[in-house]
Amino acid sequence: MPPAVWTGVVAETLQTSAFRKHRGYPMAFTPSKDHRRREREQKKADKRRAREEAKAEKLAAEKAAAELAAEKAAAELAAEKAAAELAAEEAAKQAAADQEAQIEAEFEAELQAEIDAEKKDAEKKETS
Repeated sequence: MPPAVWTGVVAETLQTSAFRKHRGYPMAFTPSKDHRRREREQKKADKRRAREEAKAEKLAAEKAAAELAAEKAAAELAAEKAAAELAAEEAAKQAAADQEAQIEAEFEAELQAEIDAEKKDAEKKETS
C-alpha cells in the first residue's frame, strides 16, 4: 500500500479503536462550563418567568378589584338615583295633595259663604 492510503487506514483504525475502547465503560463525567452556563441561564429564565407571572397575576387582581369597585360605585349611584326619583315622586304627590286640599278648602269657604249669605237673606225676609 502506498503511504497516503496507509495514513488514512491508520487514522480510521485509531478512531474506531478509541471509540470501541470507551464504548462499554462509562468515564467519569464532569459537566462542562457551557453546561453550567446553560443551567444558570435556565435558572435565571425560570426566575424571570416566575416574576413576570406574579406581576401579571397581581395586575389581574388589581384590575378585578378596580372593576369590582366600579361596579359597586355604579350600584350605589343607581340606588341614589332611584331614591332621588322616589323622593321626587313623593314630593309631586304631596304637591298634588296640597293643591287638592287648597282647592277643597276654597270650595268649602265659598260654600260656607253661600250658606251664610242664604241665611242672611232668609233672616232679612223673616224680619221684613
